[in-house]
Amino acid sequence: MVFAREVLDRAVEGDAPFRTWTTVGGVNAVVRRGPVGVCLLLAPFNYPINEMYAMMIPALVMGNPVVVKLPAIGALAHILTIDALRATLPDGVVNFVSGGGRETLPAVMRSGVVDLLGFIGGSKGCDALITQHPRPHPLRVFSQLEGNNLGVVFPDADLDAAAARILEGALSYNG
Repeated sequence: MVFAREVLDRAVEGDAPFRTWTTVGGVNAVVRRGPVGVCLLLAPFNYPINEMYAMMIPALVMGNPVVVKLPAIGALAHILTIDALRATLPDGVVNFVSGGGRETLPAVMRSGVVDLLGFIGGSKGCDALITQHPRPHPLRVFSQLEGNNLGVVFPDADLDAAAARILEGALSYNG
């Protein structure tokens, strides 16, 4: 909720401070916020709520319609949210696709209606989707790829405590 509140607060502030030249990452630029178009969002099955809505909320706040690919495992976690979105937003703002990604998403990408791909998963899957788009170069891509992180245990660590924390971290984000 903290992230969602921050996104909403920034959107309410508007882009007034960004309408002038500013330095972003050492580059002078004029930054404007606005919708980019239809966003296809894919989140991992093992952390289906947080990752999906961390992509979806900013996209919606900026005025983009979204297509959410529900994970084959963990899709039921979205049922209450789907009902809330249907009751709150106009038809067509949030859309859902279910089924296996390899079977359903190539056709969506080939249609050319997707302007932004939000993908969390493996690089091979992301690359396969990008190449299906008829205009892959102007396609905007937000991706978090190969997110398996290692655990570092120092020689002076309590091994039982370290093992317990590593196990907790490895399993805590499962849907």
